[in-house]
Amino acid sequence: MPFFFFFFFCCRKLVLYPSGNSKRNGKGHVSLYLAIADTEKLSRGWEVYVNFKLFVLDYNCNNYLTIQDADGVVRKFNEMKSEWGFDQLISLEVLFDPCNGYLVEDSCVFGAEVLVIGHSAKSESLSMAVNTLPVKPPIGPPVEPPTYGSLTWRLQNLLTWAASDVVISKTFTVGDREWNLQVTPKGDSADGIRGKYLSLFLQLTDCERFPSNTTVNASFKLKILDQLHNQHYEKTENSSFCASHKQRGYSKFISLSELYEVKNGYFKDDDIILEVEILKMAIIMEPLAYENFTWKLENLSKFDWLKRNHSGPERHWKFEVHTKGVEAVSKKKGVDTDSIVGKYLALFVNLSETKKFQSNRTINLTLKCKILDQLRNKYYEKTENYSLLISDTQWLLSNVISLSELNLAENGYIKDDAIIMEVEISNISMV
Repeated sequence: MPFFFFFFFCCRKLVLYPSGNSKRNGKGHVSLYLAIADTEKLSRGWEVYVNFKLFVLDYNCNNYLTIQDADGVVRKFNEMKSEWGFDQLISLEVLFDPCNGYLVEDSCVFGAEVLVIGHSAKSESLSMAVNTLPVKPPIGPPVEPPTYGSLTWRLQNLLTWAASDVVISKTFTVGDREWNLQVTPKGDSADGIRGKYLSLFLQLTDCERFPSNTTVNASFKLKILDQLHNQHYEKTENSSFCASHKQRGYSKFISLSELYEVKNGYFKDDDIILEVEILKMAIIMEPLAYENFTWKLENLSKFDWLKRNHSGPERHWKFEVHTKGVEAVSKKKGVDTDSIVGKYLALFVNLSETKKFQSNRTINLTLKCKILDQLRNKYYEKTENYSLLISDTQWLLSNVISLSELNLAENGYIKDDAIIMEVEISNISMV
């Protein structure tokens, strides 16, 4: 029987099977899943894109065993699939072995770290832990989440910088994006803070290389290192970066009086040490309302397939219409060839500019193919949702309409050996 642990943050929960989920090959293991709660309260057609990790606390070492999908895959939660996780999170043999430190006084601690990417292109970061039974708090400092990327920068001769000087660090790369730190040692000119605060910002430097609707969501930590006691001054932020908002951080990061206070250890030998840790990051493309293309395919009986190229507001698309189904490509895509060849009209959609993006990016979209009934002026429609790696450059709608239905004169789809086809691509996002 599963246990349900609710955390009321956008209605999500953890579902735990202590003895394994027998219905999903979880026997001999602990099964743990992240799920959307209260789905009946959500609007029809809801979708949530999530990158997440699940944890088991090791009491002996005071750190976590981390379990995550390969390559940090973003999972889509929707009405059809409201739960994702691991059937075999950890074996019961490993869990019960006292040397591993996962089970103490008949209790263990499970946790989840969640990055939610919504259609609004905003991200939310959450870390939480759930106890199966009440346990004593672990000894020692709290366990920090792993760092995605970082830069440590020593800023020298701090007192020599003029009031208006802005100092920029070297560029560093995290997640295929380029970043730097920007500091104004005497404070920027906003709100009359110059001479009172040090201003510190994280800056995305390569926005121009990506489409205008690309957004980078990042959780990051800015620090000034304590060079005496190792008690660092830090602030954490979750922000979105884009072409119009390249810079995020704090105009009032730390007051100059606190910075120069000798006992704090931040300022030593006219130097300070700054550090940034990028804890989480996701590159997404905001969904467009839709991209819509309509064309008339003439002399239909004379061709097995036809090509069309179209440019939308942000992207270039290639379409192939196979009027008698497809065989060679169907086998490659893992489609049951016998079920479609000679029986269905098929549609290939190709995004022609995939070389701009890393091959491990995932593109999500809804593809709708419509064929006009030219007698009654209404459409036949076929819709599919896709979530595929960008390296898989073609999406196949293998069974748009059966040829028997297409060729039936009374349906009105073919007139003068031509059909009018419309393709609508919507809910486009890339992570």
